[in-house]
Amino acid sequence: MNLICNNKCPICKSNSLFEICCLSDDNYSNFVNYSDEYYSGLLVQWLNTLKPVLNRCKNCNHFFYKNVPCEQMLSNMYNSLIRKPGMPAPDREPSLSMISVMRKMKNLFTKSKPCLLDYGSGYGRWSVAAHFVGFEVYSYEPNSSRVRKCNDINYTSSINEIQNINFDFIWLEQVLEHVVSPLNILKEIKSLMNPDTILSLSVPNLDKFIFKQNLWKKWPYDNKSSHIMAPYQHLHGFSSKSLSKLLKKVGLSSIHSSGLLKLSKFYFFRLHLGKILPIISSTRRYCRIIC
Repeated sequence: MNLICNNKCPICKSNSLFEICCLSDDNYSNFVNYSDEYYSGLLVQWLNTLKPVLNRCKNCNHFFYKNVPCEQMLSNMYNSLIRKPGMPAPDREPSLSMISVMRKMKNLFTKSKPCLLDYGSGYGRWSVAAHFVGFEVYSYEPNSSRVRKCNDINYTSSINEIQNINFDFIWLEQVLEHVVSPLNILKEIKSLMNPDTILSLSVPNLDKFIFKQNLWKKWPYDNKSSHIMAPYQHLHGFSSKSLSKLLKKVGLSSIHSSGLLKLSKFYFFRLHLGKILPIISSTRRYCRIIC
């Protein structure tokens, strides 16, 4: 198996790390239960070559797995996911709140039909919501088995097919925590942007979770619900600080425009005050290329 080893922080490249969690005699049975209940025992089969070790960077407060599966292994993992009874269908129609969010996003543009790329679209719920409110939608999902078809939405599993499209807006929702290299993904996205393109991205905020009691004692599984850093559902756990460092390294900067302020004053409050109080910080960003 072609594993990826992170001996340095994948965000800031610091080697000032400390180990948060690892597989041990105390949590081994819970790991087996997690592997069985979610992935038909697949993760246990990897243990001869891939043992989960979760690190934290002292410099940028980023959480990440020291060794991670390759892309093919991750694809096999997602394809083996067991959907439990009562779980909603992944390809269900978008919710009213998703449609409302996309309607607010469309108000950022003066064009009657701005062009949107839903990057890592999964089963395409955000793509459908964007189409519903009037975006011209391109939906990119590298795992072709997840792609759903909808009239008037341009679906693709090949990045080469959309290289020459002039995108006004790129939507990157809950993607970077799942990928082997967030840095490489953002570089690829930047190559699809022009100076006027707005990138909206969001990742789970580990600043909020680390204050929870017994968070790491419940890793990797408490036999009830999936952990925020369950192996290998999330390969990365972002803080507001580590996300900011990543954006700066790629050459992207947060937008502080009046249009966005009208959309969400609370967003700007969290973004700025969160530098002092991490627990209220935000890991949502609206970005443009640094010129």
